[in-house]
Amino acid sequence: ALGDSHTITAASSTLLTDSNTFTGMGTATTTFKEGVKIAPTGSVSNSTSVGGILNITNTSNLGAGLVIYTAAGASATGRPLVVRVNNTAFATQAVDIEDTSDVASAINLSAAPSGLGAFKWAASAAADANGSGISLDASTNSYAGQALFIKCGTGTNCYTVVDQSASTIFRL
Repeated sequence: ALGDSHTITAASSTLLTDSNTFTGMGTATTTFKEGVKIAPTGSVSNSTSVGGILNITNTSNLGAGLVIYTAAGASATGRPLVVRVNNTAFATQAVDIEDTSDVASAINLSAAPSGLGAFKWAASAAADANGSGISLDASTNSYAGQALFIKCGTGTNCYTVVDQSASTIFRL
């Protein structure tokens, strides 16, 4: 049954489909009735170009390297992407995005927020005296650009600071 455990070794050039048959890696679509879980039994390289448990090398493809798409509505109970670190001793960032392009932004966030904001950050635990909600470091490698750039439309509030009771402290 599909709920049973199946093993696909790293040396394998095949994928397991929902009918428990193997098809070549070149198939356009492989459908799984249940989720796919990758659980390595050993360590893999931490290289940001050739390492990782799952490595998608997209050099010869001019399209997107990874697309996570959903058209689920209000009944959806999970997020399309979750990164979770569940160990306080974890000694690096949970997400690292590296981009050497000088013609595009490293991250593009586009949303139609309605009372919630396009980006939300919330502290999940107490911070130490050196902690900060958002830390911007523009001093690296002789960076000459702006640390923060805000562009707003006419008649909009570009920046509002509120206290815990939601009273406005500062508005720009």
